Amino acid sequence: MKSSFYSVILLIIILFIPVTSSAWECDVTLNAPKTIKMGQVVTLSANGTPTGGSYNWSRTKDLTPHGATATLIGHKPTYSEYIQVIAYYRTPKGKKCKDVKWIWACSCNVTSLNGPATAKVGQKVALTAKADPSGGTFTWTLASGTGTLTANGSSAEFTGDKAGTVEVKVSYEPPDGGEPCTKYHTIEIEDECEVTLTADMYQRPICRDVNLTTEVSPAGGTCSWAGAGINGNGCSAIFNKQTGGNDTVTVTYTTPGGTTCHDSASILTHSLDGMVSKKNCFESGTALQQSDFDFYTTPAGFSVRPVLSPTTVTTNESQSRVLVTASQVCDSGSSNDVSTVIDVVNKNIKTTAGIKISIPDLLTIPLEKLGLADKLKFELRNSYSKITECCVDGPTNSTGGKTTIRATASFSDQTIIGVRLPHRIQKYVKLSAFEVSISGNGDVDINGNNYGCQSAETWGGSGTLFVRFQGDAAVKAKDPWNVIVLEGKIGARTDISQTLSVESNKLNVSGKWGGIVAAGTIRVKAFGINVPQVFVTQTLVEARTTPPFFIDLPSLQ
Repeated sequence: MKSSFYSVILLIIILFIPVTSSAWECDVTLNAPKTIKMGQVVTLSANGTPTGGSYNWSRTKDLTPHGATATLIGHKPTYSEYIQVIAYYRTPKGKKCKDVKWIWACSCNVTSLNGPATAKVGQKVALTAKADPSGGTFTWTLASGTGTLTANGSSAEFTGDKAGTVEVKVSYEPPDGGEPCTKYHTIEIEDECEVTLTADMYQRPICRDVNLTTEVSPAGGTCSWAGAGINGNGCSAIFNKQTGGNDTVTVTYTTPGGTTCHDSASILTHSLDGMVSKKNCFESGTALQQSDFDFYTTPAGFSVRPVLSPTTVTTNESQSRVLVTASQVCDSGSSNDVSTVIDVVNKNIKTTAGIKISIPDLLTIPLEKLGLADKLKFELRNSYSKITECCVDGPTNSTGGKTTIRATASFSDQTIIGVRLPHRIQKYVKLSAFEVSISGNGDVDINGNNYGCQSAETWGGSGTLFVRFQGDAAVKAKDPWNVIVLEGKIGARTDISQTLSVESNKLNVSGKWGGIVAAGTIRVKAFGINVPQVFVTQTLVEARTTPPFFIDLPSLQ
């Protein structure tokens, strides 16, 4: 009896010792999810002991081994709703073991769950879901948070009752049954928060500050500002960016409960960056207009109406440069200024031009022969000046003036002019001194102008100077016995002229002398008896016409 008992005990020990030793010498654990969705990729891992061995995997469809890990793509098994995966482990000493997992292949998928990310306390929001395959049943629950969730098939409405995070869960059971698939959506429930941003100006010159104010609800929170050129002071601020352009200013309001809300405003800052005159020059006394200049702004092409200074440009010189400033003036007295320099000309300012024309005196030549040249005054006066004019292309010099030729004579006196008498009466006759008169008074103007704006030079003018000579002398004589008496009169008259005329850029000059001839008749009475008259004539100055000659007129450039 005892021997049978011991035999059984020994048999049990013999049977169980190898099993215990084998389990201890090789062990492997396969880590895998319980479910996998169609098309989902999961990573499986195996842990074998003792370490240092090698792994092998079953030839499961869509299973890709990577040593101690493997990737599995969810698929529909052929004969089951579960996918079998086996991990094999071989220890360094050659012992073998394995682990088997059955993974349920979930054939449904919640493809979308849409809803707002934030909502206010008491605000009703809508959520919608979609799943494959269609025709199944949706179940809506709150995974976390509080509020009212009202389900209606694939959609639901939720109203939060206090601030915090709410997680909505939707479960979908396919039409053929099976384990449902799920999806989650998180909504941040916020306290009531409202902020309205107002600017007192949305288009500003760069020198003008913009006042920003807010209206908030509920009261008691704090404001923060974002944007260039902002100087915030609580829930109000000043915008004074010093560069042009379009800027967005944002205020963020945080309620006492920590909820935030935002509002923004767009402010356009326009700056006056430069100015250029459209004209090359201005006349002195011109009232400047904004249309006389091109203004450069940021943003480009922005319409501005700056104040110009000076408003009227003047100069006491023929030409000067004047600084013109354009200003955008702001309420605070500050301004956005730009400047440019313009040329201002005063055409009423004249300067002497060194233009001289020499014209010969042809009138005094015949008078020189009679010793009377000093009785005629022949004057030549050049009066030319330069001015600066404002032309389309800019300031340009113009020259103009005239040359005046004047002949004046007013002489009447006695002078001795030798007149030869016939020999037979010379011893009886005494010729009294000639009474001579010379008269002349006249001007001829030669005008020249160089019009700078038209780049044209013109000369013009013509006329004749006249001088008249007249002389008379009495002839009287008696012999001591009054036997022979002589009396008579000798006279001489002529005109002298000089003609001038402009032809193109030359001056045509010619002269004409009528000749001076002394002539008269002497009556003789001898013993009371009239005898034939004696005719006396003598040419004092030969008649002559001077051939015309030309004088080149100077350039007025």
